[in-house]
Amino acid sequence: MAAIPHRTIPITSEVAAEAIRIYREHGGPRRLHYFDSFHVALARQRGLPILTSDRYILRNADRLGVRAVDLREI
Repeated sequence: MAAIPHRTIPITSEVAAEAIRIYREHGGPRRLHYFDSFHVALARQRGLPILTSDRYILRNADRLGVRAVDLREI
């Protein structure tokens, strides 16, 4: 992770509203976590992949509308 150049991306009200919608559809125990719904919404808005080891996101990337990269494979 340290080798990946990081930069802050601001959360807009549109991203927040989309995150809540995504969480309502996919959230809950052993599913999508609340904070991860913001990462999904932002990735969708920006067309960016998500680097994660979260199994729910990896298994459901197509349904979530994102490209997910498994950190364990990097």
